[in-house]
Formats: sequence, structure tokens, C-alpha cells
Amino acid sequence: MILSRNLRLGRLEVDLLACDPRGSLVAIEVRRRESVGAASPAELLGARKMRALRRQHGYLPEGCRIDLLLVLGAPGKERLRLIRGVA
Repeated sequence: MILSRNLRLGRLEVDLLACDPRGSLVAIEVRRRESVGAASPAELLGARKMRALRRQHGYLPEGCRIDLLLVLGAPGKERLRLIRGVA
């Protein structure tokens, strides 16, 4: 269940704040790509964004997980890939 979109935490922004089916709070970074090949989540996000996600984690309640949601493919043919616990 999505709780909030584009939530501001100081100078940082959480794309989506949600509860997973088990009731855990999850902050989700959303990225759109045509394809990812063998790239790791850190490579997809870049060093600067990974640092920002780690800082963001300090503003979130204890136990909150940070996931990466990839929107892959051409417009109209997108598929989703969720990578849990990226930061």
C-alpha cells in the first residue's frame, strides 16, 4: 500500500513510502531504464544517490527498508523489477 509520493525529508526526497504485505515500512527509489544488463543496484543509482539514500535512512523510522523499483522497457511495454534492501 502506498502511503506517500515524493515525500520530502529535509533536503532529501523519497519517491514512494509504502507498507509491504507484512506491514513493514518501505522507502522506494524509482528508476526508469530501457534495460539494465548486468548492472548492480549501486551502478544503476550511482555513488551520489547511494550516499543520499544512506543519509535518508537516518530520517526514517527504525526498521524501514529502502528498495529500488526499476521500470524497464520501452513506453507502453514496461515491466517492473523490485530490488529489496539497496541501502
